[in-house]
Amino acid sequence: MLTPSESAAVEGFESITLAYHCIVVLVPATVPLEKITLDQLRDTFGESGSNTDSRWGDLGLDGPIGSSAIALQVPAVGLGIGVEFFRQIVLGNRPFQTTVARYATPAELVLRFAGDHRAMALAPVRPPNGVDLKIVPVAASAKEPAFSPTPENLHSGDYPLALPLRIVFRRDMTQTLRPLLRFLFSDELVLILEQAQLIPLAPAARRQQRSAFEKP
Repeated sequence: MLTPSESAAVEGFESITLAYHCIVVLVPATVPLEKITLDQLRDTFGESGSNTDSRWGDLGLDGPIGSSAIALQVPAVGLGIGVEFFRQIVLGNRPFQTTVARYATPAELVLRFAGDHRAMALAPVRPPNGVDLKIVPVAASAKEPAFSPTPENLHSGDYPLALPLRIVFRRDMTQTLRPLLRFLFSDELVLILEQAQLIPLAPAARRQQRSAFEKP
């Protein structure tokens, strides 16, 4: 896994994206938040030096919910790399707000949403039992459209909170590695990737890669 600025590290090697580490923004399905920008995420989750809580009104919501504080949730330290990726890319390595709570498992996160219907969470994927939660589309800036973390939007690079997991190997080893590479882009691996809370390539992109390794 490399950030775009580190891509020179694999020059001279074959480098192919296999799946994506993502950070998704979750809110209850009843919260009328339709998009959020990276700047809003920074101001919502990042430490600003003040003791004021982030409120839904800061994100443009009015009515009774507007004056309510957002109950912020992020994964526990050591639970994947996504939250530190978020802290680096969005917060500029600043700490999270002191009011941010940590959760240890997807099941715990679902319970916290059940107990607080005005929570907002960062997570690698929507929890399996989070049927009442929605993923908020993210925009790189206020002037740009917001995108959901679909495989197609990840493949096109439109979703801004994703880090590709790549297969990197010597080009002269392609023939030797062909059986392994076919498996890595097979439908059988999709379930394994999803269990690891990774988002696989879009089916069409997987088929294209698999077809390339089926040729002699």
